[in-house]
Amino acid sequence: MPITSPSTVTSPESLSEEKVNLERICHVYYTHKNFEHESQFLQDFCFTPVKTPNAGQPNETIYYRGYGTEPWLYCSKERKDDAFGGTAFVVESGKDLELAVKMIPTANKICELVDAPGSGECVTVKDPTDGFPAHLIYGQEQREMSEEHEQRLLNFVGGHKTFPSLCQVACID
Repeated sequence: MPITSPSTVTSPESLSEEKVNLERICHVYYTHKNFEHESQFLQDFCFTPVKTPNAGQPNETIYYRGYGTEPWLYCSKERKDDAFGGTAFVVESGKDLELAVKMIPTANKICELVDAPGSGECVTVKDPTDGFPAHLIYGQEQREMSEEHEQRLLNFVGGHKTFPSLCQVACID
């Protein structure tokens, strides 16, 4: 018997009108056992550390931003194992967070992102297929962008430790 997805066995007319509205992907979470190496790797590719709420402590966390208006793109946590901690999606409204809590069995309660740049509120759900967390975000403040950005050109002639064939990377601050 062929495997079918719920969309092939349920007509659109029978689905609830209520749904959680995602706007865009905003950031990702990872844990790393070689935390310092990962930090250098991210900075080599022009990620800028913006906040370290527990600097120098065990299980350190660093938030990194990129070029755009997102307050951060990558959360790196020092742990004993390398692991993917989930992707975060901006939702359309606070009602989407409330709806997620009400409709998704694996959803946690709405929580404040007190340590993260830009703050905001979050609900975390587990993907039913692989168990990875998906974080739903609302109310996060975007960062201001300067009209002028310094462009740095980093050359790795002779190879880079992580990517030997990489020649150069342009960073924009």
